[in-house]
Amino acid sequence: MIEYLETSCIGKKSADLCEDAFVAGEHFAAVIDGSTSKASRTYHERMSNGKLASHTAKEVIGKLPIGADLKMTCLLLEKAISDLYEKYDADTCDLLEHPENRITASAVIYSHFRKEIWMIGDCLCLVDGKLYTNEKPHEAALAEKRSEEIHRLLEEGYSIEQLIVDDLGRKVILAGIIESTKGQNKTFSVIDGFPIPTELVKVIEVADAKEIILASDGYPVVENCLEKTEKALDEIVKNDPLLINLYKATKGLRPGQTSFDDRTFVRMRVM
Repeated sequence: MIEYLETSCIGKKSADLCEDAFVAGEHFAAVIDGSTSKASRTYHERMSNGKLASHTAKEVIGKLPIGADLKMTCLLLEKAISDLYEKYDADTCDLLEHPENRITASAVIYSHFRKEIWMIGDCLCLVDGKLYTNEKPHEAALAEKRSEEIHRLLEEGYSIEQLIVDDLGRKVILAGIIESTKGQNKTFSVIDGFPIPTELVKVIEVADAKEIILASDGYPVVENCLEKTEKALDEIVKNDPLLINLYKATKGLRPGQTSFDDRTFVRMRVM
């Protein structure tokens, strides 16, 4: 049995634009983080590519049969996104050559039947107080480069307010972010409509777990409840809005946003 204690999904700007999603089912729980699109093309007339990715993955996970294993789950997620490419007449050759144009998401999924957590991409989980992360291999280096560039600009006389309006540090690393997408399902796993190598998925055995928290990486710190997790985020955003000191990220706070990223939190007791 899964008893859901807390669930929250908050868009960095609004609920309508939020690219995160979650599943709180009888047999599966999941947090899904749609990737901010680097592509010029938007596939859906009303959804961003990231929102389309998380919405599609949510539908798949919500309908998984009770005994679905990691391999079946990966195949179903792959097919659901692949079907979208066919529906919207996407150029397969372009998607192979330019993975930044793919519909992409990360997810952390709990199977109650199998007592396993599957980390596809860079979400987080806390199992009886122990934190598990699954950062993309390039992320820390790009965040560090952005931090160094913004520190340089601040020394030159730019204000924090100017750099919130125009994130010049992100512009410096954008080519690196796009280049890093070439590692999708080659050096790290994501949901993008292409085969997900199960050996790139982090699997956590949780047979003896009592309490599990799943979260998207919109939370730099995951505490043992939503209130403490939100408080930790609030402290970082207040004191380091550019995300260059207390927590180094590939993007910072932007005008009109409540945080630097969408954020989702699911806390459950498992029996």
